[in-house]
Amino acid sequence: MKRLIIASLLFAMPMLSSAQAQPDLESGVGWTMTNLDLEVRIENDDPSMTVEGTMTVRLDIDRSSGPSFALNLSSTAMRWVTLDGPKNSQVQLNEELPGAEAALMANVRLDKAASRGDELDFRFALELTAPAPQLMARTDIALSSWVEAWYPVAITSLDYEQTFTAKTSTVSGTTTLDLPGEWIALSDGELTKREHSNGRTIEVWDLKGKPVARGFAAAQYTAAEREVDGRTIRIYLLNEHVMGVDQLAGLIAESMAAQEARLGPFPFAGYGVAEVPNDIEGWSAASQQTFIMSKSANFDLEHGNLPLWAHEMCHGWWGNTVGTSGPGAKVASESLAQFGVLISVEALEGVDAMVEFLEFSRSGYSRRQCARGYYSFIDQGQDHALATMGNSDLSGGTTHMLADSKGMWMYHMLRRRIGDETFFATLRGLIDEYGGRDMSLDDIRQAFVEAAPDQELEQFFAQWLDRTGAPRIDVAWSTPEAGRVEILLTQQADVDPFELDLVIEIEFEDGSTKRERVGVSGMESVLSVATSSGISVITLDPDRDLLIWRPAYDAPPSVDGVALVAMAPWVDVSVYEGSYFMEAIQETAMVYGGDEDLWVQAGDYLLQLFPIEHHRFKSNMGVVEFQIENGKATGFIVELDSGGNAEGVRVEDEGAK
Repeated sequence: MKRLIIASLLFAMPMLSSAQAQPDLESGVGWTMTNLDLEVRIENDDPSMTVEGTMTVRLDIDRSSGPSFALNLSSTAMRWVTLDGPKNSQVQLNEELPGAEAALMANVRLDKAASRGDELDFRFALELTAPAPQLMARTDIALSSWVEAWYPVAITSLDYEQTFTAKTSTVSGTTTLDLPGEWIALSDGELTKREHSNGRTIEVWDLKGKPVARGFAAAQYTAAEREVDGRTIRIYLLNEHVMGVDQLAGLIAESMAAQEARLGPFPFAGYGVAEVPNDIEGWSAASQQTFIMSKSANFDLEHGNLPLWAHEMCHGWWGNTVGTSGPGAKVASESLAQFGVLISVEALEGVDAMVEFLEFSRSGYSRRQCARGYYSFIDQGQDHALATMGNSDLSGGTTHMLADSKGMWMYHMLRRRIGDETFFATLRGLIDEYGGRDMSLDDIRQAFVEAAPDQELEQFFAQWLDRTGAPRIDVAWSTPEAGRVEILLTQQADVDPFELDLVIEIEFEDGSTKRERVGVSGMESVLSVATSSGISVITLDPDRDLLIWRPAYDAPPSVDGVALVAMAPWVDVSVYEGSYFMEAIQETAMVYGGDEDLWVQAGDYLLQLFPIEHHRFKSNMGVVEFQIENGKATGFIVELDSGGNAEGVRVEDEGAK
């Protein structure tokens, strides 16, 4: 193996074109980054971010004239300042890539073509020229996420979309942070140094040879740590909250222990949570490989928002360690991470709490990621078969919600069908087999079919993955003769019938109960039950083993049909003030939801606000405020007409709490 020496020459070179059909000597692809040491300096008086560092790349194809690197994904935020490479190499900086508007390229062409196995060393300097949604330097905080491609990424494919993935952004090395004043940071890896001197804080985060896609959050934090079986849980908070920093660290540590008991050791050295201000626009929480950045609003919940932390933590196994690809990829990542919520809630709060989450989600979390939310997608004509949903639409769109609602239920039903021992052993086997590479939905099917050959899982997967919809079953009964009751189960005619192994619980008028199991197939199924007493109530699937419609899954709650008729346009909504989480969850009329919920229509979405003293949020064209005083919710919704003039409507509801 040959290593080439650092030196460089700037020169105009032909730029890499995404239209090229396959790699060739001049394409710039075929190189893998094997080490990356970053040096980040943050200033907050006059906010700025500069990034310097060294990187090593290795050629993994037969021959190449040199590598190409890229910055930026969502917007042109970072810019190349210098790139020093092998002696007599020609370097072209800040060139655009056709088909990738935000990308800025650095193309290196060597004086002599490299051969497979050759390694090149580079030193570079970058600067932040404009903020991006998850990349910024402000007076109060600085943060970065690997999804913004804020550090160099080696071009691995002529398909630009394949270049920027968690897998291609992972690389071992160190991240050194030079921070203002009393700031501290949360980043990836092991914190090996933190020194305060001369008005600066210097930190070094070492990945210890573990490739990770990197990010950081830096501010004047209050921090706490907990150890869980040799792994460190870090909590970084900006403000005081209902749950303090130590209590939250304990909650997340318990959640990790619960997931490790089912899935095996957490794949990374630790996990962390960093609070970020509410006025950051465009997202509520941003998951990194070893930590999550989350807005202040997500912390002000008495239950500690366990589902949010559990879901993001579970991505450590599914999505970050085990990659996904192909049709149904979301079921192999998002759905399994959402199932991690069930693991944690069951372990920490009990089976009843887990079932409640399955059906209705909970405050502070997406209200559509549950059974009731999934049936709302069906009612609105937005359903898709899980097996068709790939890795596109990664951040909160319809397919993401479907994967987190119906996909979570699919794994829950599978677990109940084959039992805990087989179910979790199969998941651990998948982690062992596919750790560090991509897993497809077909791989998951095959693993479970082989693990439980007597459970007819081919039909199970075909029913829940390959088609849309979920059962809606009407129940009726009659007494054709004394001592016998006939129970009629009818699947609604607007969907193809499902095949179900259904348990029904019968409560008789004399107070006794009885459970019966019936195979449901076709549009109608009849069960005959001997009884000496009349039937009072019949409950379908009392243990919630199956995803079936229930009356409680109807539209979100309202009070006496009270409707607020004002409208606000929607593109991007973010909380400006108010201490509770707000999100788009339903397409329906604006209604006030009683003691627990306040609902506001914004364009095609219904926004849920929780009952606090004051909420303020904005869309791309207007501002909405709700003030709760003396039991009355008042709001002023502002819209801008085509000429930019404001129009407003005042809305009131006497029933507010």
